[in-house]
Parts: sequence; C-alpha cells; structure tokens
Amino acid sequence: MAALFNGKDVLEMAVLIEQRGAGFYRKAAEMSRTEEQQGFFNDLAEMELQHSRIFTEQLEKAKLTAKKDSTDSIDAYFKYVQQELQPAGQGPTLAQADAFVSKTVLSSQPQDMAAANTSMLKLAQTAMGMEKDSVVFYLSMRENMDEENDKLVIDGIVAEELKHIRMLSKLIAQLKQEAA
Repeated sequence: MAALFNGKDVLEMAVLIEQRGAGFYRKAAEMSRTEEQQGFFNDLAEMELQHSRIFTEQLEKAKLTAKKDSTDSIDAYFKYVQQELQPAGQGPTLAQADAFVSKTVLSSQPQDMAAANTSMLKLAQTAMGMEKDSVVFYLSMRENMDEENDKLVIDGIVAEELKHIRMLSKLIAQLKQEAA
C-alpha cells in the first residue's frame, strides 16, 4: 500500500492541533475555579504552544521524504477515516468523517468547546478526550507512512500527548475525589 501521508503532512497537522489545543487550555484556565486549576491549564496551554514550536522547527529543519504532492493533507485524512469507518461498503460519508474529526482533534473553535463544559470535571474529561483523539489521529497517520524517520517523528508526538493524558488523568481523579 502506498503511503497516504509523509512526516511533513503530519507535522503540519500537528502544529494546527497543538495551536488549537492551546486555545482550549487557555479558555479552560479562564474558567477555572482555583488558582491551582488555572495554573494547571495554563501550563498545558504553554506545553501545547511549545509542542507547536517544536513541530514547526522540525518542519523547517527536517528533510522528510515527500511521497506525493501534498495539496490538502486534511482532505486525504478524511478520506482515510471514511474508508476505515466504512465496513462492507456502509459507513459514514466523507462529510460525516469531516464532522467527526472537526469536533475532536481538528476543532476550529476550541474555546467554544471549553466554554460548553460547565464543570471542571467535564472540562478535564473533554480535554482528556481531545488528547486521546490526538493520539489515535497520530497513530492512524503513522500506519500510512513508509519512511522510518517520519514514523519516529510521530512517535515523539505521541509520547508528548501521552504525558498530557497522564496529567489529566491525575486531575480527573482529584476532581472526582473532591466531589465525593
């Protein structure tokens, strides 16, 4: 199977995902009840911005092999999602795949997603879902890459997202304990 994506494609999308994640976390910090929670979400926002800077630097420095003309990687990803979610000729349309992805890792309105959550627990759970969706996104992209160097880039991205999941997991446990 020919590679659908290369490291450059994924890095471009990763920059976008991280920037939008930072927007979500900044809004979450504004909504926080305590200084500790505000600091937690501000720290996550800064980590997302740092990841975005790292990925931008990797884009500029890396000589990642382009296997195709990269006209619109996100459209290609939606087509991939549609194929993966379409068993035996049935499944979501491309528009449905687009809507699914847009509401998770590629949300264009992360602040609105944050504002829609009325409690810190729900906010943290939404953030956890976004981080998990990011990991799934990156791993699905990795499966469709041929170059080992490109796969290593994805492995680094996933490792960073897993750190966020562990941090959010601790916060969720703490919030549940406080609510009990």
